[in-house]
Amino acid sequence: MARINGVNIPVAGPQNPSPSRDNTSKGETNPVRRLLQGLEKEVLSRGGQVPQKAPRQPDSEELKRILEELQRRLDLFNKQLKIEIDRELDIPVVKIVDKETNEVIRQIPPEYLLKLMKNIDQMLGLLVNERV
Repeated sequence: MARINGVNIPVAGPQNPSPSRDNTSKGETNPVRRLLQGLEKEVLSRGGQVPQKAPRQPDSEELKRILEELQRRLDLFNKQLKIEIDRELDIPVVKIVDKETNEVIRQIPPEYLLKLMKNIDQMLGLLVNERV
C-alpha cells in the first residue's frame, strides 16, 4: 500500500523492488505504472470521486489584514476598495473605485449579473406563489 494525501492506494507487485532489477523486460510493469494502476483502482472503488481538501476559511483578523494590504496597494494607484452587501440578494459586492472621479472601475459581480440574479429570484417567487 502506498499513502498519498491520506489515501491508501493498493500497489500491485513488490513494495520495494531493488533498484538494480528492471522487471519491464520480463513483461512486468514498472513501479510508477503499478502506482498509477493502484490509484485508478482506488478512485474507481470510490465511484470516481477523488478526495478533496476543504478550503480553509480565513479568520476575521487575517481577513482584516488582507483587506488593509489590498487597500494600501490600491492607494498607490489612487483607487479605493469598497465591499458592500447587496440587501436583496444577501451577497457581497466588491467595487474598485477611482478616488478622484468616484467612478466604479471594476465590480464583482457586475451590475448586469446582479440585475439578472434579482430577476431570476423574482420569477421564481412568482412561480412559487402561483403553485401555492
